[in-house]
Amino acid sequence: MTHQIRFSKLHDRRADAIEQLYKKIVALEKSAACLIAEFQMDDYQELRKKTDNLIDTFFDLHSFVENHAIYFSEDLTNKIKELNTLLFNLSIDIYYQSKRENINDFIKAFYEERDTFESQNKKIKQVIESDFRELLGVTG
Repeated sequence: MTHQIRFSKLHDRRADAIEQLYKKIVALEKSAACLIAEFQMDDYQELRKKTDNLIDTFFDLHSFVENHAIYFSEDLTNKIKELNTLLFNLSIDIYYQSKRENINDFIKAFYEERDTFESQNKKIKQVIESDFRELLGVTG
């Protein structure tokens, strides 16, 4: 009985971690979308602000994954790290290396990786959804 209670609590913690992870992935997706929308504007300071927000969201997700990695499959953890590396590097470049005069080069680079980001993000969400359904005992 004690074993079942411990297992049940672990099961609950894993379900909670998966749910929180999904929310953080969605938050990262939204931050990226806000940054992409800002590309259409001609406000360099606002663009830097949105980029900074995306970097903060990245750090929040990265920290969460590192602290809760025992609850996620190695495949999922690796997919998240790949996504984060891509998005983080592009954001860092925009925030720290761009200037008002050359920002379009950085925006172009971001756009060129946009499909990769969206594809990776979609795969990550599918893995999380599948893991959560499996945890709940719901398949198909």
